[in-house]
Order: sequence, then C-alpha cells, then structure tokens
Amino acid sequence: MPRLRWVALSVLCSMVLLASCVSPPSASSPDEARVLAGVETVLARPRPYVAAEVGPALGVVLTETAASNAFFRVWASAGGLGPFASVEVREPQARSVERGRNGMILLTLEAGCVIAADLAPLVGPSDGVPSTPSPEAPADTPRYVVHPAPWGVVRLGYAPESGCLRSVVVDATGVPA
Repeated sequence: MPRLRWVALSVLCSMVLLASCVSPPSASSPDEARVLAGVETVLARPRPYVAAEVGPALGVVLTETAASNAFFRVWASAGGLGPFASVEVREPQARSVERGRNGMILLTLEAGCVIAADLAPLVGPSDGVPSTPSPEAPADTPRYVVHPAPWGVVRLGYAPESGCLRSVVVDATGVPA
C-alpha cells in the first residue's frame, strides 16, 4: 500500500509539473471552458476515486444508485451540472482496490464544442485509432479515442458529425483498454 501511495503521489506531481509547462487549452465559450476545467479536475483526482470528493470538486450532488455491487458503489449526478448532462462515479470497494481497481469517472456532455486539440494538453497522446461502433448502434454514437495513462486510460468520445466531445471516461479499473 505505501508503494501505491508513492506511485500516486509521483503521478500527481508529474501532472502538476506538466500542467505548469504546457499552456492551457483555449476555449471559445464559457461552457467549453467549464468542460475543460471539469476534465482537468477529474484527471487530477487522487485514486481510488471517492464520490464524496469527486462530487464537490465538480460542483455536483451524487447519489448512490441501484447499480452498486460488491466491487463498486455507483453514484450518479442530480441537478446543477452546468455543461455536464450527467456525472457518474464508480467508487471501488476494498475488494476492488486490493486488486488494483481504483474506480471510474464518467462525464456526459451536452454543451459546447470541445475538440481533440483543446484536450491534448490535458490527456496527452492517444493510441490514434477511434473506435467503430457496432452496426446496430445509433448513428450519433460517439467515436472513442483512448489516451493511455500510468494509472489507467482516458477514453474521449466525440460526436461523429461535429467532432465535438460528448463523453469522458476516466478509467482506473486496471482493465485493458
């Protein structure tokens, strides 16, 4: 456990150092600026993710859902979301943390048009290959691009027609991308 804390602290310090060296992304509207600030806030959260910390950091109220189980407590947003249509936190239980699964944060966006170039300073390089939804999926299903991180992956879902960000999945569950 002490080693895990040391690694987490090292990653956080690296992110702070990187943030000070990279100019912040530009945003052309208040909603886009709030989306970028929200993504940055989520990426800076310590792991394992705790809903009682993530909710206030994003300015949302989270309530536990019926989807909770022995491995994860699932929390979802209610009202006052600004540019986010929904916020979900999958908070790991002790059993999951023991297995290196530190949770997941999901953001669904409604407002603004944040594009990949706006997010590059925050998430780093991607694997460069957008996902292809199944043929049965609706036409507007986001195309996800994976950005590997030392603690997991960040999946960014973009609207196929506009290229605007619609979904952010910060996945520290240890499950391969």
